[in-house]
Amino acid sequence: MGEVPQHEQPAILAAAGVDRVVAELVDRADGPGGFADVPAYPGASYTRRVPRPVPALRAALLVRTVAASRVRDAIRNARAAGESWAELAELLGVADAEAAYEVAVGPADDGAGWAWSRHRDTYWRCSTCGGLVTDAGPYGHPSDNESGHADGCARHRADIAAYLVRWNEP
Repeated sequence: MGEVPQHEQPAILAAAGVDRVVAELVDRADGPGGFADVPAYPGASYTRRVPRPVPALRAALLVRTVAASRVRDAIRNARAAGESWAELAELLGVADAEAAYEVAVGPADDGAGWAWSRHRDTYWRCSTCGGLVTDAGPYGHPSDNESGHADGCARHRADIAAYLVRWNEP
């Protein structure tokens, strides 16, 4: 078997880590009954112990929920560190800044009819001024979308200046 290309190694490492966590969650929830012994490969004379499908699915769904929460945490931390919504869009592999914001706050429609009551802002502490910023997304002037910066915050002023240049405003 050949060497794994460098760009594939992180994904293999992540998959192995998820497999370990899923197995641990199944073991804690279901004990030995959550596992089955299956042939290591078709026609093998030995077996390997794997989580049964339903307990594995239950555990994998929990891992997905927690991972999605960690993604949102990382987005908030990146915004706090000064990353723009456009920069995050590129990193997240989504179309634009608005799509990156949607990843951060979740879907507008929760499927249960409560979207009208859902507050869709994200919050982070500005690494420049220390203010707790309420971020309403990349929709217009930074003064309208980011409240909580300290008066005279250099980062916020730079964001405003960049916005004005982009939109050719004085």
